[in-house]
Amino acid sequence: MMCLFSQGWHQSRYRTRRVGFYLLIVGSVLASGIGVMPSMAQRSDSWGFGGDFFKTLPSRVALVADKGRLGESGEVMLGVVVNLAEGWKTYWRNPGDSGIPPIFDWSSSNNMEVTEMLWPAPERFDLPDDSSFGYKNEVLFPVRVVAPDINEPMDVALTLSYGVCREVCVPLEDKARLSIPPGPPNSSMAAADIQTALRLVPGEKDTTSGLVLDYVGLKPKGNALAIGLQSEGGVDVGPYHLVVEAVDIPSVYFGVPVVEAQEQDKVQFRIPVDRSEGATSLEGKTITITVREGRRALSETVQVGYSQANE
Repeated sequence: MMCLFSQGWHQSRYRTRRVGFYLLIVGSVLASGIGVMPSMAQRSDSWGFGGDFFKTLPSRVALVADKGRLGESGEVMLGVVVNLAEGWKTYWRNPGDSGIPPIFDWSSSNNMEVTEMLWPAPERFDLPDDSSFGYKNEVLFPVRVVAPDINEPMDVALTLSYGVCREVCVPLEDKARLSIPPGPPNSSMAAADIQTALRLVPGEKDTTSGLVLDYVGLKPKGNALAIGLQSEGGVDVGPYHLVVEAVDIPSVYFGVPVVEAQEQDKVQFRIPVDRSEGATSLEGKTITITVREGRRALSETVQVGYSQANE
């Protein structure tokens, strides 16, 4: 995977020469006007991004909200929509071996405080010697916000720094704005889309994934993890996208998960563990496991023991 970095990300053209072929990425994304959400009455399946847009640009960003007015609480659920051209992807908070994690800058907003940033569980994109975590086609990041003064409009201004990748990774910066006036709350056309995105946020209230982490343990030689998962409705729905994180354990690399055993409602994964010489053992350490399967997701932080499964 090749990454391009430029100080003038959106004011330049990108050309990359690779062995055996040429890839030309043409872009001229001007900060003024890009990413401004059309009115809800104009919303389409492509969030108004259709037509010739993706002939020149790999992505576009928009802001939506679950209500058209603030109401008495001033609480609003925003959605940051990243719509991607075919074949392109963008990244999770942990991008994996390559890629660029998104950075959300709300500092230009007025009468708005972010209370919680939510992350839909990602898909895995595995290549030889490179695994990344993120999203293709489209992703909606839910964001809980509140207006300190419910008698004034909430003016939301976002600057999103993020990366999109195909054969190359391109860093981008888009701007989006949205204003929500005071008054009695009313549901917007985007409310259903935000609820759909929330079902992919592990642990989110009022959502039931039907996925249960059964066990986590090291294989006897310590060179692999065994992870068991139970799934309501059967385990053959798939595919499963499983990410293991151990941020505070240096010199440990988790390989690509492989399905090792499968029954009617259970599946066991084997995840290779590559530790540098002298690296700390995983036994007794804490790791976080995030799983996405279809429109379901879970994430749990667990302590690693030893598995009774055969090596």
